[in-house]
Amino acid sequence: MWKRLGSVVAGLALAACGSDKPTPEQVLAALGKPCDATHGCSAGTQCGTIDIAYHQCVDPCMASGPDDCPDGSYCSKNGLDSAHFCMKLCDTTQACTSINDTLACTNAFNDDSSPGPLVCEHSP
Repeated sequence: MWKRLGSVVAGLALAACGSDKPTPEQVLAALGKPCDATHGCSAGTQCGTIDIAYHQCVDPCMASGPDDCPDGSYCSKNGLDSAHFCMKLCDTTQACTSINDTLACTNAFNDDSSPGPLVCEHSP
């Protein structure tokens, strides 16, 4: 019985400490940061490799709009690519370049081809 009780206690301890899911605030803080093969992303975000997400940390999402993304970000279609990523909302290019000097504040791409709100995107 002690062995089983010990494994239950250990399992509870792991469950309490093992929650490594980043908070929406951590994800938002990671969005837009510069990344490449030697500089990774944090908070479960990934490094964009093409189009408007190029060399910035982004978070995959399903369809254009704010619903799948943390407050302060927007799910944009990745230009000509079919992927979608949460990208940080902005109101000026300075808001983007203060995070990553390769970004500009331009309209997100909606699935229906209409322009979305202003987000920090890779500027070629």
